[in-house]
Amino acid sequence: MLDKSVKHYGVMMVQNKRIYPMYMLPKGYTFDYYQLGDEEDWTTIETAVGEFESHSEGKAHFLRTFGRDTKETMRRCLFVCDEHQNKIATASAWFGQFEGETHPRIHWVAVHPEHCGKGICKALISEILKRYTELGEYEPVYLTTQTWSYTAINIYKKFNFVPYNDDRKGIIKGRAGDFEMDFDAAWEIIDDKIETYKKS
Repeated sequence: MLDKSVKHYGVMMVQNKRIYPMYMLPKGYTFDYYQLGDEEDWTTIETAVGEFESHSEGKAHFLRTFGRDTKETMRRCLFVCDEHQNKIATASAWFGQFEGETHPRIHWVAVHPEHCGKGICKALISEILKRYTELGEYEPVYLTTQTWSYTAINIYKKFNFVPYNDDRKGIIKGRAGDFEMDFDAAWEIIDDKIETYKKS
């Protein structure tokens, strides 16, 4: 879940070495790739964690992000299913512009709140990183996230993702809306919240 009690800043992280731990899914859970119609499940998951205010908003964003190339989405948009084959988590082995070049981008990671705390997110990230190797993509992997997602950032650090400072500061216009960036302020919040989270 997102912690919207802290100030929102966008942040970037990068993983250069492709050295990472492999975590397995808990018993009863399986991986499955996107098929036509799964945008409904994707939207339900992302809305449940607080990324969107409504199902219609989330579905519209899915179509803008993934709907232009169904073939790529079917190769890159991963789900986790529970024992009843309900889709309860998702992440995508997507791509984007990083330092002026196209690079692998871990995109839209979310685990439904009812299934958090079971190690699903770790297994999901392991599988996504493995997927890039299967696709023959060995460039540095990056991701964008936010201060609200410090619990997820704590997991990304376990996979050797490190903060990336592109020197942007202030209000930035993004495809999903405007957001604020301030590297020092953002990571002060994140590091403090992670330390508090660990202690609790």
